Amino acid sequence: MFVVAIPFATSTMAAYLKSGGADAHLAAALYSGVLLGAAISFSAIFGWSIRSDERRHVPLPKDEARRALLRFGSGSLVYLVGIAIAFVSAIATVVLIALVAIFYVFEQTPTDRGASA
Repeated sequence: MFVVAIPFATSTMAAYLKSGGADAHLAAALYSGVLLGAAISFSAIFGWSIRSDERRHVPLPKDEARRALLRFGSGSLVYLVGIAIAFVSAIATVVLIALVAIFYVFEQTPTDRGASA
């Protein structure tokens, strides 16, 4: 559900970031909040999908599943921090969110390392 709010939050932040002031801070908090909601939703779906071996083609060991869920869900905490930082500096929030995006560029999900392509 939060995915549909991302374009609105993005355009709102882009519009108010240029003008600065209190509106920019609120827009950055809104943007980070929407991304937090999306991150929590995706983490919940990911957690549900790896909890049971019947839901995966290749079973995932419990310890590896836990580590993957922690890696995958760590962005949620950063978005929460982003909401607080937004009221101090909207630009810092944008930088923080960009760092999260860079983090997720790299593969963070479990794979079957022994399978051949």
